Amino acid sequence: MSDDEAEMAELRAVREGRGFTSRARAAHRQESVGATTSSSTSSSSGLGGGSWLLPPPEMHLPTQFGKKGNRVDEEAVHKEHIRVPVEEPPTVAAQALAGGESDEDDDDRREAPSRIPDTHEICLDLCPESHKSLTALSMDPKGSRMVTGGTDGMVRYWDLNGINAMDPKPFREFAPQEGYPINCVRFSNTGGQVLVLPADARCRIHDRNGTSAPVQQSVKGDQYIRDLQHTKGHTATITDGHWHPMDPSKWITSSLDCTIRIW
Repeated sequence: MSDDEAEMAELRAVREGRGFTSRARAAHRQESVGATTSSSTSSSSGLGGGSWLLPPPEMHLPTQFGKKGNRVDEEAVHKEHIRVPVEEPPTVAAQALAGGESDEDDDDRREAPSRIPDTHEICLDLCPESHKSLTALSMDPKGSRMVTGGTDGMVRYWDLNGINAMDPKPFREFAPQEGYPINCVRFSNTGGQVLVLPADARCRIHDRNGTSAPVQQSVKGDQYIRDLQHTKGHTATITDGHWHPMDPSKWITSSLDCTIRIW
């Protein structure tokens, strides 16, 4: 048999036995895989068991995703930085408005010793000749006499040395200007004269004994003169007055005519 015929015979034999060869190859593959698995199992058992090759699934699956594991507890931080309101004690003005002054404070004030001793005390409500409403009061420098004025237009002189505290009565009283309340009464620095200012445009000077006739009286200005510098007196109600601190013959007054005059 020639070489060509031998090759043809081999090819024919291979063609005829192709299906058997495919099954054989598949079986051979299964046997080889089983052998490999058995050999790997035996080798792994020799190294410490199959659990080393098959770890539990929770070791491979992550429990958290992203950056959730590093999040800060915002609620706890917020609670730490919350400002707690501080209760402040109420002020004296608030206590006065609320009427919440305690009795202990009143007792402390009553028990506190007075640094200025009281030499005389008069309750003018006990006097039937007293003013309806007291608007002005002045004491002489020696503290022996007192002059008061009120809305009834009366000026009253009180002798503090000989007054009866249970039944006080003035030793002099008069009305400088009928129908005008008294805005100011002021003893001079020497105590010899009293500045009396009713609610009119004239100021009056009376002596310390309470003589109704003024020792000196200012003139009323001309209210029709526009330039107030050219008038000699006030043209409206006099509101207040004071004696000169150095010169007992001078005094100063203020008025609703927007002027201040030195006499």
